[in-house]
This record gives sequence, C-alpha cells and structure tokens, in this order.
Amino acid sequence: MKKKESPINKSKPTAMRRRPRAADNGDDWLLTYADVITLLLAFFVMLLTITDVNEGKMEALKEALSENITKGEVNTPLKDIETMVENAFALKGASEFTEVEINQDGISIELNNVLMYPSGQATLSGNALDIIESLGRSIQPYIKDHYEIWIEGHTDDIPIHTEKFDSNWELSSIRAINIVQALLAQGIDANQLVAVGFADSRPKKTDLVLTQQEQRNMNRRVVIHIKRVY
Repeated sequence: MKKKESPINKSKPTAMRRRPRAADNGDDWLLTYADVITLLLAFFVMLLTITDVNEGKMEALKEALSENITKGEVNTPLKDIETMVENAFALKGASEFTEVEINQDGISIELNNVLMYPSGQATLSGNALDIIESLGRSIQPYIKDHYEIWIEGHTDDIPIHTEKFDSNWELSSIRAINIVQALLAQGIDANQLVAVGFADSRPKKTDLVLTQQEQRNMNRRVVIHIKRVY
C-alpha cells in the first residue's frame, strides 16, 4: 500500500516578494516642521489659558514678530497713540516744537520750552496748556491701565535763585508737576502719572555743532514718556 505524500512536501518553495521601496521625497521635512509648529502653537495657547495676559508684553511680542518674521508693520495701540499725538500737535500748530518717537519702552514726546513756559517760570503758557489738555484727551481712551506716563522737566545750565525757585531742580520739578495736574484734569488716572525734575543734569545729545546758546535752548525741554507696563 502506497503512502500518500504530504502536500507540504509537494509544494515548491516560493520566492519572497520584496515590497517596492518608496521614492525619497525631498519635502518630507515639511511634515516634521508643521508638526513642531502645531505643538508650539498648542503650547502657547495653553500658557495663555493658565496665566494672566500682560498687554504690554503681548504688544511688544507682536511688534517683534512683525519686524523679524513678516518684515512689515503691524497696527498696535502704540501706533494708534503716536498718530493721535501727532494729529493733536498738528491741529494746534505745535509740530515744529515737538518730537514724537516710538521706542522699545513705549512713546517719547519731547516739547521744547519755547512752546511750554516763559523763561524762568513754571506756569504753562495758555497755548501750552491747551496743547497738553488736547494731548490728554487724545490718549486717555488708549492707555487704560497698561501704560504709565512719566513727565520729565529739564533746564539749561544757567543757575536760578528766586523767591519761587531756589535752583533748577525745583524749577524743573514744578514744571513737570504742572503737566501732571493738567493731565489729571483730563481724566488720566493718578496711578499712571509720574513727575520728575532733572534740572540740567541730562543735557540733550546731538551730533550737530551748536553754539552754547543753541545748546541751552535745546536743553530747556519737557519729555513725556508713555511707557508700557510689563
């Protein structure tokens, strides 16, 4: 009696088929990059949900991103304030005696004393008071509690000694205080205002070749800093 051969023994060995290898794709790195960006976005969203948002820091971040990534300008509250300030000065015909500049801390507004005070006095001239009140009304809706306003008084190096002012320190301080009072009258919160007098200790720097009198005229000024609170 013949033994039946096992079907396994009759089967022929089959060659293993190799799966075709996918062609290299030069754009594969984009998938990894997109995943990383998504994870970073999720991380920042999580941070925002568990921390208090500081508007000053967020505004600075927006400006930095705009400058370094998009290479363009972005509208921020500071730019709105700058526009309002420049418009207020233009309407009062004071642009010639003012300088407005955005910097990393906020906005600096410089007003020449020709516009602000009579020589040796600390009382705002009528036109200067009108300009400061207009400035206060313009910026009050924008600054809220995310900004502080520092007012600096500066004098020239000519000593002063009168019944009202024993030195330039008193004169520069009272000039700054009078601007604070004008801004308070326009609804600016007292907690946001700082007045400081520097007398002649911080002369303005310039590359121009000036006479002594021209330098003194330039040093007699008031500087208003609208600073972001971080």
